[in-house]
Amino acid sequence: KNTYYDDVCQKAGVKNAAAQMVFRGTQLLPKEQVLQMNPDVIFLPTWDWSGKLDLAAYKRDIVEDPALQTVNAIRNKRLYVIPDTHMLCSSQYMVECIRDIYEA
Repeated sequence: KNTYYDDVCQKAGVKNAAAQMVFRGTQLLPKEQVLQMNPDVIFLPTWDWSGKLDLAAYKRDIVEDPALQTVNAIRNKRLYVIPDTHMLCSSQYMVECIRDIYEA
């Protein structure tokens, strides 16, 4: 809520389910909150602070997690990758991020 990413979602015409949560900085959502939100789409990162993100393994862990099998995005195979250069910086890439989200 009140973030660059939430603004991008609004411009793309989608609801940022995580905007209802209270965050301080960057955090991973607990599974319980993902289940409660039941998103139709999940966007995956292409980068993490360790610099060692294995995107294929990360996606597989989410898709195969027994606790998440009732989530709409998992059931309907709607997990998408948006480059972090589009997602995390307010720059000329903001337009690309809006398009990426809109097209998902």
